[in-house]
Amino acid sequence: MGDDPTNVLVPFLFNDDIWQYINRLPCSASTVNSTNIEEALVKLFPNPCKHELYLNSLEPQSKIELFTFQGQCIKSFDVITKKSKIEIEDLPNAFYFVKVYFQNGLVWNGRFIKY
Repeated sequence: MGDDPTNVLVPFLFNDDIWQYINRLPCSASTVNSTNIEEALVKLFPNPCKHELYLNSLEPQSKIELFTFQGQCIKSFDVITKKSKIEIEDLPNAFYFVKVYFQNGLVWNGRFIKY
């Protein structure tokens, strides 16, 4: 550490400080299967879909947003429910992202295909 490496983006004078900081960071070994948590939080169906998209959740939803593949928000709904139905018949056939905000502050991201 601290030697002058070639072709690096971080100046070598900072290497010792960076490694000392990283070495002091606390870490613990634990695993959480986030896929199971996300699947338990929200059920999005049917997928792929043609006319309606349903979102069922364990927690009350507060807002739902639909995004194009390019990241443009195309629909936004304020809701207070655990079960939502979204009409998508007017959307062109494509791949979309959905973001669900919950009253408890959590945010869930999903995706679906409209055909």
